[in-house]
Amino acid sequence: MSSAEDDAPESVEEAGALLGAAITKCNVTNLPSIKPPKGMHSSFATMSPVPSSELFCRLYQLRELLRKSPKNSPLVAAPSLLAVLMKLLGVSSSLAAQFIQDGRVNTPPLWSTPLRKLWVDSVVLCHVLGESLTGNSRIDIYSFVKNMVALAGLNPKSQKAAGGTRMAALQVIAGLFSQLPQKLSPWALDVLHLCLKSLKSSGNGEPSYRLTAVRTATAAATACFEARLEQQQLDRSTTMILPGAIEDRAIQESLKLLKQATADKFPEVRQAAARFCATMSPMFVSSRISSSDSSSVSTAFILDEVLAICAKNLDDESMAVAVA
Repeated sequence: MSSAEDDAPESVEEAGALLGAAITKCNVTNLPSIKPPKGMHSSFATMSPVPSSELFCRLYQLRELLRKSPKNSPLVAAPSLLAVLMKLLGVSSSLAAQFIQDGRVNTPPLWSTPLRKLWVDSVVLCHVLGESLTGNSRIDIYSFVKNMVALAGLNPKSQKAAGGTRMAALQVIAGLFSQLPQKLSPWALDVLHLCLKSLKSSGNGEPSYRLTAVRTATAAATACFEARLEQQQLDRSTTMILPGAIEDRAIQESLKLLKQATADKFPEVRQAAARFCATMSPMFVSSRISSSDSSSVSTAFILDEVLAICAKNLDDESMAVAVA
């Protein structure tokens, strides 16, 4: 049998078909193992083929073909490719439940950082390349983002949230905001609320999910900034404040997120929070929250809060946080 490297696809349609076959193979529950040499512990046993190796190759091949696709015409195959890619979420979550019970099953693919990166890039590219499709082929990006927000906000102990799917959902939201800021900037409040919820629900242990949540919030803030610049045809290099770039409730949500993230015990999360603060600063200054609203917060109060966070970062034990 030829390897995945030897039979490289020549079109995105062919790559999608091969990827679908590779995803189906992930459901194999009993993987062949090679026993270690006599006298060695059983923990040195290996598997052949390496779990998810074919899936990695197929995702890489699809991403490369998507990157080479012409940008001046819509990708007709984008909806069908998205359908194939989304199957990986279900496979990964179901394998996670089996893996906990029996370690002999295939590892959930979205636990892997490289695999998850390839999946996120491919999904984002499908949305970007299929953006101008019309009729029955049109991709409903708003419904997609709504589903990803719901997935990322699931209880971490639920089965659907297992297998790296929550992390993948957050990362794909961030990727879409980065590539399609005009379309998705109105979703900033929902995403900021999701990121705050994610920070609170993931405890104080391993920080990857919390770090991703802060980075996703930064992507949403950047999208609002970019969208406003384009609407008003402003030059980034000469723009220090940006009135109306983000709604008032989103500013208040940002303050809550900043306080939560800067209190994290892991420096990488605090550093990401400092970058988020820097991204939001032009929009903090220009907030127009009415003083007649009892639930509103004045601009001066916002700036005081931000300055307090900056002063706290200067005394941080981590040099990276202090510099940020």
